[in-house]
Amino acid sequence: MAWICATRSRVVVVATVVGGVVGASVDEVEETRCVVGGAVAGDVPDEVHPPVATATATRPSVMRYRILVQPYAGGCSRLKGPLKQGFPAPVASCQPQADHPAAVATDRVGRTDVRRTIIVVTTLLLAVSVYPASFGFWMRSEVVDADAFTTSALESFGLPGSYDAIGEIVADKVVEEYPVLRFVRSNLASLLGSVLATDPFEPALAVVAEDVHDRLFSGVQTAVIIDLAEYEDVILESLEDSAPGLIPLLPGGVFRQYTLFDAGEIPDFSANTDRIRAGTLFAAASMVAAIILLVVKVRPWTTSAIAIGMALVIASLVTLVVKPLASGTLQVTITDEAYRVLAVNFFEVTSRSLMAQAGVIGFGGAALISIGLAGLLGHKRRNAPA
Repeated sequence: MAWICATRSRVVVVATVVGGVVGASVDEVEETRCVVGGAVAGDVPDEVHPPVATATATRPSVMRYRILVQPYAGGCSRLKGPLKQGFPAPVASCQPQADHPAAVATDRVGRTDVRRTIIVVTTLLLAVSVYPASFGFWMRSEVVDADAFTTSALESFGLPGSYDAIGEIVADKVVEEYPVLRFVRSNLASLLGSVLATDPFEPALAVVAEDVHDRLFSGVQTAVIIDLAEYEDVILESLEDSAPGLIPLLPGGVFRQYTLFDAGEIPDFSANTDRIRAGTLFAAASMVAAIILLVVKVRPWTTSAIAIGMALVIASLVTLVVKPLASGTLQVTITDEAYRVLAVNFFEVTSRSLMAQAGVIGFGGAALISIGLAGLLGHKRRNAPA
């Protein structure tokens, strides 16, 4: 009869039976349990540690078995053999043990995988939510809001090329009504650009900006006009100083209202205002939910801080990348040079607040990452062996 031994950890047991005499060698035995004919040797009861394997010699011969005890989930083990062909393999007896080291390690690995998945998915969700939430907030506060739109428009007129572009547009409208002036169009455009840059014309330009905003977001699709009748004296005074020879060429009634944008020429985004508001609220709610999930479910707190900081930095970088792309899109899609200059300059002014907002978000994210890394290093330093 053969004695076969095994331990809880990974071991190799070689049992040799020669004429009923048993010899065995065991490598790295931690807790050896031996079986003799189904009974456990030693003072450990059989019901506590059931037999691992049994084998019986039927004739005086040499049998060699190699028993590999490999841990599996749930604390079970599997026996493999034999080394030589023609001999039966040992019988394996497996009983799940919740406290088995292999079971504990497997469970720990499973929890780590789930935790890592939660962190990655939630961080991406947070980054995806922060960008539309910040962009929607910027749209509502800087573009959809009428007062902010008008203020930004007047500020954009001060950028290089804006007044010249307005002068070109007005000059084209005047020449359409009075073709005789086509020979002096360039002089007229330059004159109008200079006059429009003066303070007396600021109220007229403010009215134009308000009308453009109404056409964009109120659903009103009427023409946008500029009234030169109120500024006849200002224009004539400027002509006397810069181009006095142009005054006799001006036909009567030239100082009147001119249409800058025909009805329906400005796109109507009024139907999108409610969508912008709803999208902003949804993105903000998703952002808050992702932050709460990271704070509550992820431990230690340093990991949560780093994950939230990374999401904020990603959203900030996306804004920095999208801004020049949007400006390039305006330059490509608007074919008329004068209108393109005005649109690009307006976007340049309004996007300043968007860039400032992205900078605050990115700085906050970097601060959270720094705090998380500092806490993580401090934790490792405290737990380091003396």
